[in-house]
Amino acid sequence: MPKYSFTILLRVGLVLVFALAALPIQHADASFIDRITDIYNAPEKVEELTESFKLQQEKLERELNEQQERLLEAQQTAQQYAAQQEELMKQNEQYRLQNEQLSKQNNSLLQRMETMEADKSKRSQFYRKIVTSVLVIAGMGLLYLLSIRIWRYNVWRKHKHSGGGV
Repeated sequence: MPKYSFTILLRVGLVLVFALAALPIQHADASFIDRITDIYNAPEKVEELTESFKLQQEKLERELNEQQERLLEAQQTAQQYAAQQEELMKQNEQYRLQNEQLSKQNNSLLQRMETMEADKSKRSQFYRKIVTSVLVIAGMGLLYLLSIRIWRYNVWRKHKHSGGGV
């Protein structure tokens, strides 16, 4: 006999008797002897039921363990995903800060470039003024020389007409 106490077997037996009594009665050609053998075989049936109960319990325990393993895997996956999300957020923040820094640097370079272009424009205007001034002075010098030559020529002509000359 297994480790079950007599009271458990008695209870299971009573449950079986009540369950059998609750079943619809079918007319059968069973005799009194068949009924006695059924009662005699009741402990074996109880053992069969307990064995099937054990098998079902083991099956349920295996399924529960599998579900727990799947749950642990899902939790690990969720933790990995959360860690990955956190890492991506940190990288995103670093990129944002780097972008801000590069934007400031770009603005600074643009201002320097505008300043350099303004200086270049001022320099080119200054060079144009110098060139214009030099050209004007040279033109005035040439005009002066030309006007002296013309004046001398006129004086020479007048002097030649008046009877003098060289």
